[in-house]
Amino acid sequence: MPGYSKDDDGPNYASITPPDEKHPKDYTYVERRAEIYRLIEEAGHPHNLERSQAELGERYGVSQKQISKDIQRLREFEAEHNETRTKSVTSWLAEKAVMQAIQNDDFEKALRLQMQYNDFLFDTGGLEREATAVSIEGNAGDTYMAMLEEAHQQYEEDRRE
Repeated sequence: MPGYSKDDDGPNYASITPPDEKHPKDYTYVERRAEIYRLIEEAGHPHNLERSQAELGERYGVSQKQISKDIQRLREFEAEHNETRTKSVTSWLAEKAVMQAIQNDDFEKALRLQMQYNDFLFDTGGLEREATAVSIEGNAGDTYMAMLEEAHQQYEEDRRE
C-alpha cells in the first residue's frame, strides 16, 4: 500500500496518506485512522474537529462507536510516540501553533514557538541536549588521565619502533 509505514508497534499513522482516488468508505482502518490523525493535527485536538464522530462515521461508512475507538487508538499511538497523553496534546497544539504562525508569515514567532516546544521536550526527556563540554573530576578523572598518558606513551614507543 503506498505510503504505508509500519513500526514495531503497528502502523505509523503520521506517515500514511490514503490514496486520493479511493473513496473514504473504501478506506482500510489504517487509512481511515491516518486521515483522522491528520484532521486532529489540523484541528489541534480531537475535541476541535469540525465534524462530529457521527459525521465522521458517515464519511467512512462506520459507526460513531468505531470512530470513538479510532480516536482512542490515535491517542494511544501519540502516547506511544510521545510517552504521555499530555505530551501528545502538547505535540498537536505546538505543531498547530507553529504552522499557524508560518501561514501568517510570522517566522520569528514560529521559531520562538518551536524553540519553546523543544525546551519542553528537553525538560520532559523527549529530547536530549548535546553535551557542550565534558568534565571528569575526582578519582575517575585522575584514573582516566593516567590511562590517557599511558596510552600516549605506548603510542610514542610504537611510533619509534
